[in-house]
Amino acid sequence: MKKLIFILTLFLSFTHVAQNTDKTEKKLKEITGIITLEDYPLSGVNILIKNSNRGTNTNRKGFYKIKARAGEIIQFSHLNMKPIEILVEDVTTILNLGMSPAENFLDEIIITSKSNSKKGIGIKTPRKFSSARMNIDTRKAGFAAAFVKGDDLNKSASSIAQALRGKISNYKLVTDLNGLEYVRLRETSFTGTVAYALWDVDGTIYTEVPNVDLNDIKDIAVIKGLAGTVKYGSQAVGGIIIVTTKSNSFASAASKDVNSKDNKYTNKDYYDNDAVAINDLKTGEPNYYKLFEAAGTPSAAYEKYKSIYTEYKTSTNFHFNSANYFINTLKSKEYGLKVLLDLETYAGNNPEVLKALAYKYQELRLHQQAVVIYKKLMVIRPEHAQSFRDLANAFTHANEYKNAWKIYLYYLKKGFEIKENGIGEIFNTEMKAIYVQRKQKDNIIEKLAFKNNDSLIGNDIRMVFEWNTSEAEFIFEFVNPNKQSFKVNHTLSENSQQILDEKLMGYNSKEFLIEKVGNGDWLINLTYLGNKKYTPTFLKATTYYNWGKSNQREEIKVHELTLKNVKAKLLSLNANKLYN
Repeated sequence: MKKLIFILTLFLSFTHVAQNTDKTEKKLKEITGIITLEDYPLSGVNILIKNSNRGTNTNRKGFYKIKARAGEIIQFSHLNMKPIEILVEDVTTILNLGMSPAENFLDEIIITSKSNSKKGIGIKTPRKFSSARMNIDTRKAGFAAAFVKGDDLNKSASSIAQALRGKISNYKLVTDLNGLEYVRLRETSFTGTVAYALWDVDGTIYTEVPNVDLNDIKDIAVIKGLAGTVKYGSQAVGGIIIVTTKSNSFASAASKDVNSKDNKYTNKDYYDNDAVAINDLKTGEPNYYKLFEAAGTPSAAYEKYKSIYTEYKTSTNFHFNSANYFINTLKSKEYGLKVLLDLETYAGNNPEVLKALAYKYQELRLHQQAVVIYKKLMVIRPEHAQSFRDLANAFTHANEYKNAWKIYLYYLKKGFEIKENGIGEIFNTEMKAIYVQRKQKDNIIEKLAFKNNDSLIGNDIRMVFEWNTSEAEFIFEFVNPNKQSFKVNHTLSENSQQILDEKLMGYNSKEFLIEKVGNGDWLINLTYLGNKKYTPTFLKATTYYNWGKSNQREEIKVHELTLKNVKAKLLSLNANKLYN
């Protein structure tokens, strides 16, 4: 009877909230943000609400503000930049965007002099450039690169730095008291400090100007943007100057080993060993940790926490940081949960904060607490596919399979479809698992047709990634035991239609299956690219070992993402994990 009352209560709550949502979503709300190009403010960006006369432009600081309704689309455009369209959601108030140059490069430019208009000089504009660490394609966003052919250098110069003078815009050469030369490609780095360019000569890294035979230089690529830091790390914040020589041994070796016709692997992308374990990424400790540490005991630390609560409560990080400190450092789950209860009260009806809180409860294996939060999210967002899946999944973790099945069925009865997209794959996988495994045990009487319904549903590993804000952008990298790399882009520039589909259907998740792990290690890396806001993104990574088998088990990890453009190692998987 209680279960029936629960389902009926959900029905009534959804109807009531849906009616109120229709009324509130018609109201205009102010949206603000800063538009940049390679971390520099971009003025004159045209901003328009699609199919309306509401519009504005960014000022010289790249700032804008505009009013829009949830469900409307904001269009961002600028001369020679890729246009961007973003769907406004119920939580949208801040949209900070980075624009990228449009793909309008020419393969060949003909320069004709007035004195001899019949003869032209053909200048090839390089579109691709390979070095020991990275491949550059000017047709793709993120590579603000300048190119210089070795034959165009001033061969009488005393150094390569001197030979590049006049070839690169905003190029400055600095000589210190010891006579060492350094190149400055921009006045300040992305961190706001002066930084000099890094040099890569055939894969060898130099911090000062290297000694290179000018007659041996084949090509030079100069990267001023963030693209260089992805492969070279923070030492490249001042830019990177990549030099390939005619005697370069790397190019021939790479061509033979990777691109050879007799190479048995079809995937020619290989892992560069450039990921840092996510737990090793340091973002600095907040000052209030010192207060907690000085308190001595968990109860005294909690009193310190309460004394500064009013000052810090508007920061979601404060609640999660404090809870983690009590649970992990002070080994007090009791006080950590008190902090999370404070966050639940403060969050109110904010779905992004509530979702992150539910993630944390699931990581702590407090599945009943997670169920409570997901019920609340169902009421707040009754039209979001993710709301149904998350509540059903929470019931499954709590071993309430019958309730999980009812939520899945209710999703279908409301007229929603299980499509072939990210959330559809998850629905299909999880519904099929319950149907096959729990049909007899939980007296499931419905007859639903699944593809290959009678076949085995087992896989060695199933991974589900979920994130609390739809504006989050990142790149997943999967590395198999042969060190072959496969990347999945969740970015506005590469997969705008996918992100639009996620917003329209209301989901933020993706599953990946490894049927057979085999020998060796699998690596799963993540490069976080931001979320257009000033708050962190919370990522929940659930790894199911022996999915669909009698010895199935799962691990849930929640990561607070703040550092951008750094490749982090999320998981390392191998056959031993299946038996631990």
